[in-house]
Amino acid sequence: RQFGVGRLLRFLRASTQLGVQVAQYLWIQQFGPRGDADSTRANFQATLDYFVTWKPPEGVSMVHLWMALDLGRAFSLWEADDPLKVAIASANFLPFGAIETIPVGEGEPMIAAMVAGGLMQFPDST
Repeated sequence: RQFGVGRLLRFLRASTQLGVQVAQYLWIQQFGPRGDADSTRANFQATLDYFVTWKPPEGVSMVHLWMALDLGRAFSLWEADDPLKVAIASANFLPFGAIETIPVGEGEPMIAAMVAGGLMQFPDST
């Protein structure tokens, strides 16, 4: 959804979503070390074999998956009803490479929370 500045300002001023509960998580997975061609292929194959049979914990689901053009990293968006379940899911993939898990939220409510917390304020515009 695209928002003009005026519409965004009106939304933020009227927002009552100050207690935003983060339920989405961005994973950045750096695949294991690359060595010779055979070990690199074996590592990628092992990751794929595990991924296609793996089931996430109840309450955790993948929304989208992107791959870096060099195939060295994957970026995925997950939704979960409990952050500990995301930690469990992340741990399942640690044998295949490093994973960074970042809680994320949609821009509008997160900006509203920053305004409500006093981090910034919007100038009056009528």
